[in-house]
Amino acid sequence: MLNPCIQKTILTAAVGLATLEKGLDRFNGGCMQDSSWGVVGQIALNAAIVFQFILLLYNPLALLPTAADRAAAEKLQDQIGNAAGQVYLPFHGYLAEMEGKQSFAHAMAISDVFSGDLEAAKAGMRADMRAAFQQGLFEQIILDDEWMLTEIEPYYSCEPLQYDEAVLWPVVGMQTRPQLICTFVE
Repeated sequence: MLNPCIQKTILTAAVGLATLEKGLDRFNGGCMQDSSWGVVGQIALNAAIVFQFILLLYNPLALLPTAADRAAAEKLQDQIGNAAGQVYLPFHGYLAEMEGKQSFAHAMAISDVFSGDLEAAKAGMRADMRAAFQQGLFEQIILDDEWMLTEIEPYYSCEPLQYDEAVLWPVVGMQTRPQLICTFVE
């Protein structure tokens, strides 16, 4: 299977070639059919377009989760669902919603605020998050990496999630998965 980035590039090139073919035909006043070069050129362009679409063929079954992925996901979902309180997943809020829990701010949105130049917004968000962590608003926080760990650790006990190293990795996109589970310490 081709890398999705390569697939997009090939598709873009195919569209470009199709546009070029139409443009050349219009530029020549519709005369591409009349000359031998026009027919050869049109056949070559069409062959290139068909070839590029053939390169885009792939087996979509490769994108389906394996049985081990499904089992690990079900175990993680059970862990989220069994928590009595709220569970914060800053990278995968939809997992909490799937278990009937509330979703909170995504890590990227928070990072955008922290990387901005509005100091008052940064200070306010940091204070609100620290207060939420300190008060135990979340029974659990499940992280993909050490994002905000220095803010979380004073109030939570963190440990690695236990599953096979080969499961729950995305087939496409950013290679990240839940790695740490932090439980509020009263």
